[in-house]
Amino acid sequence: MTTKEYLNQIHKYNIMLEAKLEEINALRAMACRITVPTSSEKVKSSLDPDKLTNAVAKIVELEKETDKVIDELIKKRKAIIEQIDAIDIPEYYSFLTYKYVQLLQTKEIMDKMGIAKSAMFRIQAEALEEFGNRYRNEYS
Repeated sequence: MTTKEYLNQIHKYNIMLEAKLEEINALRAMACRITVPTSSEKVKSSLDPDKLTNAVAKIVELEKETDKVIDELIKKRKAIIEQIDAIDIPEYYSFLTYKYVQLLQTKEIMDKMGIAKSAMFRIQAEALEEFGNRYRNEYS
C-alpha cells in the first residue's frame, strides 16, 4: 500500500459509510410502502406474507454492517491523526490534515495555507515522503 492509499483510507471509509446509510434509507422507504394483507382480506396473489419481516431483517443486517464500518473508520481515523500529529514540520502537518483528515479540495487547501498550486504540490510531495519515511513499515 502506498502512502497516499494509506492516508486515503479515511475518505474510503467515509464513502462506504455514506453508501450503507443511503441503502438503509432506501430499504426503510421501501418497508414503509409494504402493505401487509389482513386475514379478513381475500387476496388472490402470491404476496409474500413475510415481506415486511424480510425488509426489516435486511435493515437490521445492514445496520450491523454499518456499525462495523463506523468502528473501522474511527479506528483508522484515530491512527492516522496520531501519526500526522507527530509530523514536526508545520506546512507538512497542515497539508496532511487538510487533505487526508478534513478531506479538503486542492483549492481549499491552497486558500487555507495561502500558497500557489506549485507550492502546494511541492509540499504534498515532501509531506508524503516524510510521512512514508516515518510510517511506511506500519502499512506496507
